[in-house]
Amino acid sequence: MGRVVDWPDRLQAHIEEWRHKKFEWGKADCALFCLYAEKAICGSSRFDDFIGQYRSAAGSVKALLKIGGGDLAASVGARLREIKPSEAQRGDVALIDTPLGDALSLVVGDRVAAMGKDGLIFLPLDAAKKAWKV
Repeated sequence: MGRVVDWPDRLQAHIEEWRHKKFEWGKADCALFCLYAEKAICGSSRFDDFIGQYRSAAGSVKALLKIGGGDLAASVGARLREIKPSEAQRGDVALIDTPLGDALSLVVGDRVAAMGKDGLIFLPLDAAKKAWKV
């Protein structure tokens, strides 16, 4: 799956749209932030079957069972090619640690954008412990 010609503008619009969204499982969480980023970048997502499948943390794990055995990183790795975090570029997906466990984030240059309680937070790229090419 390739990137659309105007992907940088579409990605920026996606980031702005999500910048102040409050976290909500199944509507505005880390996985959906990255899924919709892939749609903005490529025109579609390899994870469309994940949309609408959960409304809670437990529900997300249950939905992930169908893709990667319940594990977030394994689920992403089942559909995207893993790369070194140091090789990740704008629009790629990265895995970060949070106080609540692993979370997905989006590479935006030398930082990653991740869902926080009240909208996106930005961390240094070296916060990424895994990354995948979009």
